[in-house]
Amino acid sequence: MILGVFLGCAGVSAGAADSGTAERDTKALVQFQCEAIERVYYDPAMGRRLCRRLRAAQRSGELAALPARDRLKRVTALLRETSGDVHFYAGPVVKAAKADTPDADDKAEPETNWNGGITQVRVLPPNVGYIRWDRHLADDVAFARIISALELLEGVDALIFDLTGNPGGDGRASGFVNRHLFEDDDYQDLLVKKCTGETEWKRSEVPYNHAPGPKFPQTPVYVMVSEDTGSAAEYFAFIVQQMKRATVLGSTTAGAGNPVTMVSNDEYFAYVPICQIQTRDGASIERQGVVPDVVLRSDDWLAETLEYVLAQ
Repeated sequence: MILGVFLGCAGVSAGAADSGTAERDTKALVQFQCEAIERVYYDPAMGRRLCRRLRAAQRSGELAALPARDRLKRVTALLRETSGDVHFYAGPVVKAAKADTPDADDKAEPETNWNGGITQVRVLPPNVGYIRWDRHLADDVAFARIISALELLEGVDALIFDLTGNPGGDGRASGFVNRHLFEDDDYQDLLVKKCTGETEWKRSEVPYNHAPGPKFPQTPVYVMVSEDTGSAAEYFAFIVQQMKRATVLGSTTAGAGNPVTMVSNDEYFAYVPICQIQTRDGASIERQGVVPDVVLRSDDWLAETLEYVLAQ
């Protein structure tokens, strides 16, 4: 009987302890998120609204009642639902494996080689250039890969850029490629942005005034996109579409246009938007995405795109 009571009490104590731990963890999570938002989010008024929403969920017990990972998912959902910005994200900091952990090296994920972001280049018959662009990377290696791709395709009758699996990255990659596609620099003034702490809108496009690779100002351009096309990749499609430089094919993109930064502590990390981007007329892809000029419906989008290109 004593043992039974002891276990019962121990069980109650453990439950209380678990409850107390969940409440403390929830408080720490909400405090971290709100501090991150206050520090770097570009919209202070919306930031205050977001924190009120998180604190209300904390006080109600909604968050503490969830397992840790579901709690982070719910925080992410609340931030996105309230702000309309899909870039918000809350996640756990993954502790690095100790060097003396057995097979620690075997468990490490191999780093993907994105080949400067360009993963495939070829000439499709009869003479259509195809570039699969899977990441927006902007360094010397990436620019060299872009130049190599353009050199290989010099003289083609049309260019297809496949961004259907490109989640974005560094917007400077778009600026570099655009310099090889446009006759003049008007496209550089299409987008403006305003970032955290700024009061004035400024040019968003990174200007590149040199084109070390071959230029294609008269070559018809076609851009393939999907719901997996995000961020900087969306802006590439948006600019060439708005400037009537290319035809966009596929499905509506993710609508994740605002640049973000990552804030972290020992337990959590957060992606928080730091800039707002729009055209000078106020149009934005945030929450809207880029709507294609031509919707692709087949099981083979590349073949369907090529058929469309050859029919023009």
